[in-house]
Amino acid sequence: MGISRAVITLIASLVLAAAFGALGTAQAQTTPQRIAVLDFHDSSTGSVTPEEIRYLSDLVRGSARSTLPASRFVLMTRENILEMLPEGRTLADCVGECAVETGRKIGADYIATGEVTMFAGEIRVTVNLHETGSGNLLGQVRAGAPNLLGVEKDLNRQILDLLAPLRGRAGGSSATAQDERAIGGGTKAWSAAGVAEEIVTFASEPVGAMVEIDGQPVAETPCKRAMAPGVYQVGFKKLRYVAHTQALEVKAGASPSVAVTLTPDFGWITVESNPVGLPVTIDGKVAGPTPITALEIDIGPHDVLVTAENYHEEGRRVVVERAEREMVKVAPVPRNGGLKVIATDESGNAAEARVKVDGVDVGRAYQPLTLLQGKHQVALAGAGGGWVGEVVVKESKLEELPVRLVGPPMSAAGPTTEHVGTPGESHMVKIPAGSYTMGSPVAEAGRDSDEQQHRVEITQGFSLSATEVTQAQYQAVMGANPSNFKGPDLPVEKVSWLDAVQFCNKLSEREGLKPAYRINGSNVTWDAAAPGYRLPTEAEWEYACRAGTATAYNVGDGEADLGRAAWYDWNSDSKTHPVGKKAANTWGLYDMHGNVWEWCWDSYWDYDAGSLRDHQGAAGGSYLVDRGGSWINGSWGCRSAVRGGDDPSYAAYDLGFRVARSSAR
Repeated sequence: MGISRAVITLIASLVLAAAFGALGTAQAQTTPQRIAVLDFHDSSTGSVTPEEIRYLSDLVRGSARSTLPASRFVLMTRENILEMLPEGRTLADCVGECAVETGRKIGADYIATGEVTMFAGEIRVTVNLHETGSGNLLGQVRAGAPNLLGVEKDLNRQILDLLAPLRGRAGGSSATAQDERAIGGGTKAWSAAGVAEEIVTFASEPVGAMVEIDGQPVAETPCKRAMAPGVYQVGFKKLRYVAHTQALEVKAGASPSVAVTLTPDFGWITVESNPVGLPVTIDGKVAGPTPITALEIDIGPHDVLVTAENYHEEGRRVVVERAEREMVKVAPVPRNGGLKVIATDESGNAAEARVKVDGVDVGRAYQPLTLLQGKHQVALAGAGGGWVGEVVVKESKLEELPVRLVGPPMSAAGPTTEHVGTPGESHMVKIPAGSYTMGSPVAEAGRDSDEQQHRVEITQGFSLSATEVTQAQYQAVMGANPSNFKGPDLPVEKVSWLDAVQFCNKLSEREGLKPAYRINGSNVTWDAAAPGYRLPTEAEWEYACRAGTATAYNVGDGEADLGRAAWYDWNSDSKTHPVGKKAANTWGLYDMHGNVWEWCWDSYWDYDAGSLRDHQGAAGGSYLVDRGGSWINGSWGCRSAVRGGDDPSYAAYDLGFRVARSSAR
């Protein structure tokens, strides 16, 4: 198997440049040391052409010339060496003793030779450095690797061993007077100055393209190379882009730049649907939910299919051209069914009630409703009480749901509320006592190991703010707004846990309530008997978030469900959004998923085993719990069970809070 000219050239140049660089650090000589470079020998028969050998030797000499100080070293030109050789002999013939003999004939103090071969799929290099006066082999290194990078690393480790014999040597030229007469007048055949080179800059869009000069790869863009004046063929190559070539003329005294924009060898495809959030497959592979924007894709035909459990699938075949963009827009036909809620009071009489489906008010009881096929969260509120549960709707069928209202009367407008902060800015929602399974099932997508399921009982009802604390509320209470994204209705963020508990105390004092916390610097204790505002416990937070559900999100299991209730990485446009604009859960709480993470009271710790009652979390610990995910997180990071933990002094632009009160107080 042959080896490319680029590989041999680069290896030889690397070795000799390093060797001559070290030689150049020797102490100054009264007479310059003479060094000759012979063409490397290719022992892989037929793998390297004579033109490639010439290219190699010229490149090596150029590297040596640019590396060695002209005040201490002189380098013989290739043409003059050839004039000294017997007829029919080439530089590549001179290896071992022949190389030393040639060095003596031309008056060199040191002569470098090399041999490159391919063996068992590996590039192997042997480099020899001889002293011509004594004929001694001063050093030899061998390096090998399957690729050029490996060879380079191997040589870098060994090159010092090659140069060690030359360290500390002094003195002038070892060539004899007879040797000098043999070359016709001393150093006339030698050159120390060489040809001046210019710095050429190479750039590409996108970066990372391999630059080739006269067919030989040199480096990836952006890069700079020293080049002698002349005309070159320059190429740029990058995977998935069309190769680009052009002529380059390097002139003395100029430092040219070459910048190209590569043409993509692919196209883009955008898929939009009404409604958004529907799963997309392209050529049978999952591509994600709509909208899919400017997805890189190979040129040629592709099958795009938009499908979901509650919509009829709809597909398109598109042909993508090179560097072109294709748009696919679909409006799949919904798989609709019907729902009729039959509401009665505790006496069995027909009852008036408003119906919310997936957090949205859709009408009244006894009124036939059109809903998408699938599972839905249903909540009723009326004079006879309330009800929360689930229903499964099937396509083209009317489902009758008998419901008995229980509990105290509930306003059709929603749960009883009380103001927080400036009247009208936010509300507290009364959360009833109850029990639930905290954590996530093993099969839930995105589940983490700290979400072990366990039963929790909440024996006392409490109140929780319907929305995250806004910047207007925080400014009114604290007199400052630390948020990164500014807006009165946006959730406050960049607040630490310590900031949040201080807000709770100041809000309590503002409303004439005994504060829930005793704060001494970073030491905070909770007075559970105090009626003031506080942070919810982690158990309270998840209980309120779920609102009777056991799905991944309080609106369902799918990402399309989450999109109705949360601002997260797919739909947030990389920022927070005004609170209360997405669907509430069945208890009237907004943004429990996404927008900003929310601080809780508890220290972050592994869950305790077994059933728990009114759990307040672990004591101590250096991290405090935050819940709910944020605008920057993917869907899995916004699940009802997902947990986070941060230092109490930590503040970030995706971290806020909402407040709670113990309703019994």
